[in-house]
Amino acid sequence: MSPWRVASDVYEALVETIAAHSASLGSLKEAVDEHGEALKAHQKQLDDLTDSLTAAPDGPWAWAVLRGAERENLWKRLFEWVTWLEDRYLRNLSPSRPGIPALHADWYRHPVAVELMTSLMVAHIAAYRKKATAPSFLLVDWHERALWPTLRRMDELGLFGTEHKENDWNGPELRPTRRDPDRFNRWMAADVAEHSERVEDASEEASVDP
Repeated sequence: MSPWRVASDVYEALVETIAAHSASLGSLKEAVDEHGEALKAHQKQLDDLTDSLTAAPDGPWAWAVLRGAERENLWKRLFEWVTWLEDRYLRNLSPSRPGIPALHADWYRHPVAVELMTSLMVAHIAAYRKKATAPSFLLVDWHERALWPTLRRMDELGLFGTEHKENDWNGPELRPTRRDPDRFNRWMAADVAEHSERVEDASEEASVDP
């Protein structure tokens, strides 16, 4: 056989091998890209789960976490806003109208009233914010879905009883609680231990070679 023929055969075989490897590399690249996209999706799910688990109410209206100057500023802002609400709305309503209570002079002593008034104020801020210049139903929504329902709810809850005079009311009479932290901690420890054992048993079963 001619040396040129042998060289030609070798060259053709080499070309076919390179082509086959190129196709394999292409398939491998596609698989890697697919795995990369899957990893990104899983990472996003993990990030969303982490955000959900670590999320806590820590905004400027969350009374439970506000301290120092932030808490003082919110108190001042809320008191000023409630004063405006009384002068603009509540003082101009007929006393004979049921379901719309007059705010107690010491409303700020009642935690539920504070939370409701804070929510009402925040909703008002959202409806009347400076950027809300386009005509919309936000103002109607605030009145019909926030203001009057909140006032009626306060009346239904009877936040401010009539058994105390204005000048000797120190806030609501607290209901007794039956919570028992020690009992809960014992139950929680037993529950965690029980489910931990189940996980270990499942892992051992999965590791057994059938």
